[in-house]
Amino acid sequence: NRFDFVLCSEVIEHVLDPLAFLSEVARVVKPGGIVYITFPSFRSISGPHLWHLVKVPFAQFIFGLDAMRYAAAEVLKKQRQMVEFSWDNINGMTVSKIRGLLRRQQSLNILKLRVYTPFRPLKLLALIPFLDDFAGDSVRMILRKEAFCSSYPALKADHIRELCGSLDNT
Repeated sequence: NRFDFVLCSEVIEHVLDPLAFLSEVARVVKPGGIVYITFPSFRSISGPHLWHLVKVPFAQFIFGLDAMRYAAAEVLKKQRQMVEFSWDNINGMTVSKIRGLLRRQQSLNILKLRVYTPFRPLKLLALIPFLDDFAGDSVRMILRKEAFCSSYPALKADHIRELCGSLDNT
């Protein structure tokens, strides 16, 4: 309950336990605070972070993630770049997966969720639930932590609106 705003850009897809990560984010953000999360959809045409090295659409499904990792490492070796990192911790984050995690986490609610794609023919598909994971390249979410304590389940809707106050106008 310390920060008004938490930024998590291109991180959640790398953590071993995304639910624990979201719980930690919820712990540090103040009630009513805002969380901005971005991540690449694992199911997207460009896949998990390796598009700049392996430019094959949907390669994560065609060849598998291990083959993508190997190909990316080979490209970096040919470019004489040090390969001091790995993509071993990519957890396959998708829109549907993060929605499920947030339902389980329970104190962070989605205010806005947008799926972006640089591929013009896919822009309309990025607006359709389920297809958004395949069409979209980057997922961007604005979350808000509940402004009331979950230990008071008997609070009525009127009281919750009072507690939230002007948060809906921000």
